[in-house]
Amino acid sequence: MRQKADLRMVTPMQDIATQDVATRGTEHFGAQRWSFRCERCDHSYRTVAHTYTVAALAARANGWVVDPTALCPGCASVALSLAA
Repeated sequence: MRQKADLRMVTPMQDIATQDVATRGTEHFGAQRWSFRCERCDHSYRTVAHTYTVAALAARANGWVVDPTALCPGCASVALSLAA
């Protein structure tokens, strides 16, 4: 059974067209597919993890900003340079 952990961050896989930050779908052995979609462009990052926290850590390790909104590494670097 799929559960919504945080409505702002996680939605079921069939709602992938929405503007939410991460979506999930169930895999074997309790692991789930997670997808982070950039808020500013069409890039997405997909991973398989047991929890949102582990998926978010994997995304961060690959250069993504996931809190409070998802930004790909390119958009994050532009946002950082504009903020300075």
